[in-house]
Formats: sequence, structure tokens, C-alpha cells
Amino acid sequence: PGSEFIASWEPNAPQPKAPSWTDVYIGLNAGGAWSSPTIASQNIGWAGLTPLATLGNNSIGVANSTLTPLPTTFTNNISGFVGGFQIGANYKFADSFVAGAEADIDGTAGNTNSKWTLGSARGGGNNIFTTYSQRTTTLSYLGTIRGRLGYLVTPTLEAYGTAGFAYGGVTAANANVTTRSGGTNFFYSGPQFNGTLLGWAAGGGLEWMFTKDWSVKADYLYYNLGNVRLADNFYSVTYAPFVANTNYLNNGNAFGLTGLTSANFSGNVIRAGVNRHFDLSNSEAKTAESSSRYDLAAGVVGE
Repeated sequence: PGSEFIASWEPNAPQPKAPSWTDVYIGLNAGGAWSSPTIASQNIGWAGLTPLATLGNNSIGVANSTLTPLPTTFTNNISGFVGGFQIGANYKFADSFVAGAEADIDGTAGNTNSKWTLGSARGGGNNIFTTYSQRTTTLSYLGTIRGRLGYLVTPTLEAYGTAGFAYGGVTAANANVTTRSGGTNFFYSGPQFNGTLLGWAAGGGLEWMFTKDWSVKADYLYYNLGNVRLADNFYSVTYAPFVANTNYLNNGNAFGLTGLTSANFSGNVIRAGVNRHFDLSNSEAKTAESSSRYDLAAGVVGE
């Protein structure tokens, strides 16, 4: 594409053929993504069916040491590189309008962030419980399937808007590690989500056909993948390490935490890309046919 474009600068170069904008294409893109997802956490202490006040006090001590007995919101600022490929199709109508569809998928690098907190509180038996907490959000990949509607500012430059379906791989985690003074016991709790969310994306951009088969583009997208809500129960039996258990009330000598977490994922993407187009309009054949008919008619008139 580069040599074809440079050749158009030469003196007396033939006028390049205008693109048809009725085509299919495939290409590559790269750019950056940034967002400020919020993650809200709440850790609730509880004691099992026991008359011993110490267990209840220890449970309160563990809960208070997390610093989030009430819902607390943290904002994680994440940003990094995105890059991938796209495929699409265009159809030109009404002289200057182009309708189309595009699908893309981008991997990411660096789009993760964590917020740390540290707290301690006294529990039963003068035990000091110290908790290290980490709230993490990550965007690992992003894909979209969108419609496009554009206007030809010039025969080779399109300004377009776009909107449609989005999906992305995300991680949301609320991890807590609690240690007890005067002993080697520790307790761990924390719900985590690692999977794919579905949502929407919208934005716009410019695409320039610098030859009849190649284009470069730049666009902006806002995406919203929605929220995740997580919950986990963990319990301890006479200071044994926490383990997951949803039937903790059946254990009369247990205390522990219920961790509640929610996180939202939305953000911004700016990318540049290059596309290889494959003309579907058959305009060259139509031009050749029209030229052939003109030559034939001219020959008949000449005779």
C-alpha cells in the first residue's frame, strides 16, 4: 500500500480511482484504554450457635479489623495498551452515506489495579486481629460487534458513528488475610469473580482510503460491561484457618466472616488501525463494459 500511495505523488500520475465504499475488509488496530472502576466491599462478622461470648467477641474483632464492617467503596484507576484485529463490511448508498457492520477483539496489557488497606482490632481474650485487604479490578480483553453509519466528507474520507454489543474478560477480587496476635493462626476470606461480562459500546471515528484498497482509521469507544456482585462465607473452628462453608450455623463453635463485594466495569478506548478492503461493487467491470460500448458506438458512427 505504501508504494501505491507514493506513486500517486509522481508528476503526471493518473488520477487514482475513487473507492467504492461497498466492500468487506480486515485489519489491525492498537491504542490505549483507561477506566476508573469502583469496587464496594463489606465484611460482616458472625458467631455460630454458641453461648460463649468469646466467640462473638472474636468474630467482631475479625470483622472490625477489615475496616469495612459497613459498605465501603474504592476506586481503582486502570489504564494500559489494547491491540487486536477487526473485520467488517460497508455499503454505500444515497451518494454520500455508508452503512456497515464491524466486529473486533482486543487483548490488553497493564489494565489492572489494586487498593490495599490495613486494620486491626481487639477480639475476645485480648487477641489482636490484624487484616490486610486487597481490592483488585482487571480488564483482560475487550470485544465488540457494532453497526456503523457514516458520511463521506470527501470521496476518500468517512466520518462515522458506531454502537452495538460489547463483551470483556474481567477480574474483581476482595481478598482479606487476618492474623491473630500470640499465635500462628491466620484466617483468609474474599470473594472473587474471573469471567466474561456482556454490555454495550458506542463511539465514532474517521477512516481515510489512501488507496482504493487500503485505509487508515482512528476511533473512540465508550464501553459499559455492567456490574458483578459476589458473596462468600468463611468460618473458623477454635481458631482453625477459615474454609468456605455455606452451612456454618450448624457448627456451634464457629465464627467468621461473610464477604460481600460488587464492582462495575466501564471505560474508554482510543485506537488507530489499518484495513485491507476488497471491493464488492464490481465497478471496474462496469467501467470496462461502459467503455467497450462507447468504443463500439464510436466505431459505428465513424463508419
